[in-house]
Parts: sequence; structure tokens; C-alpha cells
Amino acid sequence: VVENRSKGIRFTRLQLVVDTRTKSVVYMTANFHKPWDIGVTPDPDIQERIDELQTALAPILGTVIGDSTVFVPRADACGRADGRTCESLVGNVVTDAMRATYGVDFAITNSGGLRADLTCPTTDNPSDFCPAYTPPPFPISRGQVLAVLPFGNVVVTLTVDGAELKAMLENGVSTMPAVSGRFPQVSGLCVTYDISAPPGSRVTGAVRQATDGSCTGTPVDLTATSSYTIAEND
Repeated sequence: VVENRSKGIRFTRLQLVVDTRTKSVVYMTANFHKPWDIGVTPDPDIQERIDELQTALAPILGTVIGDSTVFVPRADACGRADGRTCESLVGNVVTDAMRATYGVDFAITNSGGLRADLTCPTTDNPSDFCPAYTPPPFPISRGQVLAVLPFGNVVVTLTVDGAELKAMLENGVSTMPAVSGRFPQVSGLCVTYDISAPPGSRVTGAVRQATDGSCTGTPVDLTATSSYTIAEND
């Protein structure tokens, strides 16, 4: 039995060929398969329970806890809807909140952990946990926050030296241009990197963010001679 990928969008079939004399596996294979719901009628009892939960959760998750003067999407600056290749506004907000809450030098989170727009959809959907509205401002509901951060991760703080910080950033850009959930969203620093260089030597430098958010602060020492406090998801 294996864990399904991403809430069951795939299931895996494992096949083993065993030599019954030696009790050893002589061949094995594993294949991903996509489940189809063609011709499947939803179970009415399960649907009834889902509807009950939706009704119970609506007043809790539908509570508006903030708003924004701009729409805060998951999509990144490179135009990718899942935000896994470049800086994103939702990545900036999440990491800025981590850094401000815990008073650290820098904050880092992986893009793959950010799963939705932070502000409510501009087109009303009666089944979501957001009100109908006319922007601006753009409301932020409790349910929308949980949609952005659905995994129950806890923020941890720690002190790292500059070389360790560089290794974390290198990991974040190591698979580019392939799309990966490890791309780092950051706060407090601006990072430059070159994806034509070999993985592990792509980060070319970093500077602190200035108070206005621009990348005009002092250089960040990415060697073992320096130390910084960071906040990250566990």
C-alpha cells in the first residue's frame, strides 16, 4: 500500500514477481495511474456528510479577518499559476508575516507549500468561504488563509551561518528551470542566482532588503564567518 499523490489525483500499482523457491523478488515495477470518475455516481451518504460540514464551517471559515488594497495571487512574477518558479505576492506576504512575527533577520518558505490566492476570488463562488464583494479592497477570509497554508506547518526559528543560508538558497534553485515546489520565497533579503551554473553554485549573492522593500541594502555574507536568525516552515 502506498500513499496517493496529491489527494488521490494518482494511485500507484505495484507489481512484484517472486521466486517461490528462494522467496526473493526477481522483478518489480511501479506505475502511476490516473483515476477516472466516468460513470461513477457520488455516494449520497458521503455527499450529505460533506454538505453538513460545509454548513457548519461556513460561519467560522467565512469570517473576514483582513483586507488588501491589491489582489494577492498565488501566481508568480513569471506568470506561472502555481507560483513555483519566481517571486510571488503571496510568498512575499507569508514570509514578511513570518519575519515580522518572530523578529528575525530573514524568512524563507518553499513555494510548493503555498496553495491558493490570499485574497478572496473576485468572481463569487457560493461554495467557497468568501463573501461576494466589489473591489477594492479585496477581503481575506479565515478560510482563504487556510487554503493558502493547508498543511499545518509550524514556523521554526533558528540561527544559521552564511554558508548554511547559502546552502538553503542553493537548494531552492537547484532544479531550475524544471518546476519544483522547493523554489524559495523570502523576506528580508534579495537573492541573485544563475540557473546556467551547476546546481550548488548558482547563488551569486544576496543583499538585505531596505526598509522600503527595495533591494538596496547591505550585502549578506554567505560564508561561515557570519550568522543570521531565520524563520522557516518546519
